[in-house]
Amino acid sequence: MRLKSMLAAGLCAALFHAGPALAAEDSVAAAKALLQSMRYDEMIVQSMQQMESTMQQQMEQQLWQTLPDCAETPDCKSKASALLQQVLKTQQDYFRSPETRKLMNEMQVQALSKNFSVAEIHEMNAFYQTPTGSKMLRLMPKIMAETGPLLMKDMGQRLLPKLKQQMDEFARQHSAR
Repeated sequence: MRLKSMLAAGLCAALFHAGPALAAEDSVAAAKALLQSMRYDEMIVQSMQQMESTMQQQMEQQLWQTLPDCAETPDCKSKASALLQQVLKTQQDYFRSPETRKLMNEMQVQALSKNFSVAEIHEMNAFYQTPTGSKMLRLMPKIMAETGPLLMKDMGQRLLPKLKQQMDEFARQHSAR
């Protein structure tokens, strides 16, 4: 009888300590199921493809701001354009690579399972199964493509000049010494 009591106590202790690990496992599994329902990988690929042209325009603008005289010299302009194409290809290769998509997926699973309960993740999953949730998933890349350029434009007008001013001030203060 004593052996049964000890085994029962040991089993209870093991289950008590395993509880959080099992809950975390359930949370991770629920998060993975949610991302699958959301077609997360497809959504990321679509979003990046739609943003590439905007990113290209921003990079070109930054390049010509950095090298204003270069645009007037054919040889320099040609080399800068080639560099820009190389940089864009490197960027595309990174964001389109299976390794990056896998990493983004894993980070998303960890963030979801850390910040939401299993029940909340199931609720989100149920929402994405509805017609409205499905529509949201389908249109999200388009919405991001519409809002992304506006945000980048605003950043170029309001944020970047402030950052440049701060960096110029820092450089001025530290180069005088």
